[in-house]
Amino acid sequence: SGARVRVSAHLTRCDDNRQVWSENYDRLIEDIFDIQTDIARTVTGTVVGRIAAADFERIRSDRPQNLSSYDLVLKGL
Repeated sequence: SGARVRVSAHLTRCDDNRQVWSENYDRLIEDIFDIQTDIARTVTGTVVGRIAAADFERIRSDRPQNLSSYDLVLKGL
């Protein structure tokens, strides 16, 4: 719209199609390179932790097929 731009960035897990992270950036068109830098910083700063949390949640909610293996996973965590 005019001199403004909106960028929507989304990170989705491919295996289960769950959204891990999303952010909207509303800025002036002149700031487009600043938006790129902000997205890169945010992704590197927060996404790794969110992916780990999503993996943990998936592991926690899945029913273990082998209880001794599951016990080792819990000890590892």
